[in-house]
Amino acid sequence: ARNGREMAERLVRATPDQGITLVAVDGETFGHHTPGGDRELARCLEILSSRSDVRLTVPAEYLEKNPPTCEVEIRENTSWSCLHGIERWRGDCGCSTGTHPGWSQAWRAPLRNAMDWLARHLAEIYERFSSEYLRDPWQARDDYIGLLLDRSAENVERFFSRHALRRLNPEEKVKVMILLEMERHAMAMFTSCGWFFDDVSEISTVAILSHASRAMQLARRVSGIYLEGGFLEILRGAKSNLPEVGDAVNLYRTVVLPLRSDLRRVVANFAIRFLLSGYPKSVEMYNCEIENLETKVIQGDGQTLAIGSVRILCRETLEEETMDFVALWQGRMLAWVSKSGAWSLGDIAELFRERGGGAVVDHFRETGEKEYSISELFDRERRALIRHLLSPDLLVELRKSIMQLRFIEPNLPTELRLLWLVAILAELRGAVEAQNFEEAGRMVQELRRTGFEPPVEVVSLARQKLRELLGSSRLREAERVAGFLNLVRPGIDGWLPRALAMRRIAEGCRPEEAEILRRIAGV
Repeated sequence: ARNGREMAERLVRATPDQGITLVAVDGETFGHHTPGGDRELARCLEILSSRSDVRLTVPAEYLEKNPPTCEVEIRENTSWSCLHGIERWRGDCGCSTGTHPGWSQAWRAPLRNAMDWLARHLAEIYERFSSEYLRDPWQARDDYIGLLLDRSAENVERFFSRHALRRLNPEEKVKVMILLEMERHAMAMFTSCGWFFDDVSEISTVAILSHASRAMQLARRVSGIYLEGGFLEILRGAKSNLPEVGDAVNLYRTVVLPLRSDLRRVVANFAIRFLLSGYPKSVEMYNCEIENLETKVIQGDGQTLAIGSVRILCRETLEEETMDFVALWQGRMLAWVSKSGAWSLGDIAELFRERGGGAVVDHFRETGEKEYSISELFDRERRALIRHLLSPDLLVELRKSIMQLRFIEPNLPTELRLLWLVAILAELRGAVEAQNFEEAGRMVQELRRTGFEPPVEVVSLARQKLRELLGSSRLREAERVAGFLNLVRPGIDGWLPRALAMRRIAEGCRPEEAEILRRIAGV
């Protein structure tokens, strides 16, 4: 991956006359594992393509022209990343990242046992309840990938025409879609990286536990069967190496369950965002379409109340509901959501006008309504709230004032350092959004002088801008973004400008465009 010419020569030497050399390699080898690897791979392929004695191919093409003459027997229970077969995914075999010597991976076995137990019960639920509606439940499950790639109404109808035993009514379609989503999460909860790393608290393990949680949530909705008790009983044996984590059950309750969502939580997020900045007539949020039916904002004595009704459609399950919401700002943000008509929004508005936000809070707490706060906000909405509370002018003045203090006293208290960090990161994001990459670059350098790096969120935003600009042929602006990405993380993010620019060149462009693209690609 470090020398494309040498790689090409080695492949040629390894290829027998009238034969094939098959190279199976991890894509990361040419990505973040080896800075510049993508460029060397491109050079290797270019050299091989120019030769007359060899030809690039793929297994399917080769086998079509050269049918197999013998069979091989695959050695079962083997893998590329474990010396002990597949023990890395079910036991404490000794394989780890090597980052934490002395840590135990005994948690892998109970995690595997819990997932296996859950998968069996989910399969039983799926087969039992879907067989009432589908000709071949497991074939429908396999074909569900087509809906994941295209959730248009026409494609959904084609799916049901192909798989349904009869014409299903809307409620029956929802039930089938819930079952299919349940099975999708049942497969995703076996993602291999959940067992790969050193501790049960790793983000990859949290991810597969989140899939398991969602699968159980959907299973209960469609069947009424509660699976969490049995699942957690087995999971209890998965002990973390970190005392503060304890075991996987504690991890599940404190980290995974708060991530669980439903339509009401989505509407609560909508309500809070609406209170902050308003929303158009309709909006898409987290695989849901929300239509704003009726909303009103009422101001009063430093407090703000928003009330309204929305229609929400979940594209994953086809569920559709009309819901009412109330959102309140009184130094902190709160929201409540209910099925349409459960409350009198007019009475709540009148209560707010007469007695203020405190009376609204008391009313909902007395009636036992679920209260949503900032802790229930999704990450994107949480960041939007922070940006709303911290105005750009305030952030600039805050950062400048703290920098002046640094000249007087280099060892600032932690509280001031954190305030400065919040301010500059918000400014940095604003500069990237405004495509002011010269200013963004200066902020990155200022961050680094104090020992900080720009967050992944900012890098992702810059990548998105680069794709948009290259796609719309705004190449000089794209060149500035590419320069920013190379400044931020040259060894990691330098590959993206190169790859996108080389693709544009390959697709064909004018000479003056090609010159800019070659500069972006660094060739």
